[in-house]
Amino acid sequence: MIEMVFSSSLEEVEQSLNDLLSAVRRAKIKFIRRQTIQRSARDITTAWFEKIDPYLESYGISLSAKEDYAKLFRRLLGLSTKGSQSSQYTGLIDDILKNFHDDILIPALRYSKTGVDLTVIGKIVSSATAEERDYLDEAVGCAKENYLRAATILTWCAAVHRMHKVIEKIGFDVFSAKSLEMKNIKSGRYKRFNKFFEIHSMTELQMVFDNDLLWVLEYMQLLDKNQQDRLEICFTMRNNSGHPGEAKITEPNFQSFCSDVYEFVFANPKFILP
Repeated sequence: MIEMVFSSSLEEVEQSLNDLLSAVRRAKIKFIRRQTIQRSARDITTAWFEKIDPYLESYGISLSAKEDYAKLFRRLLGLSTKGSQSSQYTGLIDDILKNFHDDILIPALRYSKTGVDLTVIGKIVSSATAEERDYLDEAVGCAKENYLRAATILTWCAAVHRMHKVIEKIGFDVFSAKSLEMKNIKSGRYKRFNKFFEIHSMTELQMVFDNDLLWVLEYMQLLDKNQQDRLEICFTMRNNSGHPGEAKITEPNFQSFCSDVYEFVFANPKFILP
């Protein structure tokens, strides 16, 4: 399970911090300039910010705790870039380890027992805006309780919000003009698209059906055909989740859905917001 890998990463960081603390104390020098110690400190901070920090909230760790530990690890990185007093190292590492079990390790282990892999949706959360997180925080909460239909709907809401904001950035007039161009095409892939949207505001854009939105985004070259096709499948899963039926959302369904939403929307360079 991915949760076990995440917990192992936490334990590895904890052990690496203890090893670093021992190395600093064994050095018995006032200033640390040894490259081996500095490199170890940098490796620990790299592991923290690449493997752990983006996913903490998905594993039940509060935003305030996440921010507190980010500050501590940034300080550790700062010490590793210059000659620093050994007492600074030992004091800082002690501060990190002091409540590490209660603040980080135990909550992560507790949430790892849900049986739902939260890593991919955690990547979406880490790349989301504050407004998108309103949806995603609820989606994560639902996923933790195995309410995957609700989690799917809320995650899709966040994805559509990102699409809307990108269109707003490009210009509603551009979106409108592209939809008119598509309507006038009489052959090829877009020949059956017969709608024109005259959009002047976000409220009007929100009235455009999501499948139509995806088609115009493809025509605007923000998505390619394969990405658009896969996101249409995601939209179908969102609709399945919101209506009665026997097509349940299983964990593999949810992971595939989140992976495509992350790769094609939140990690798509064309959908990055300033």
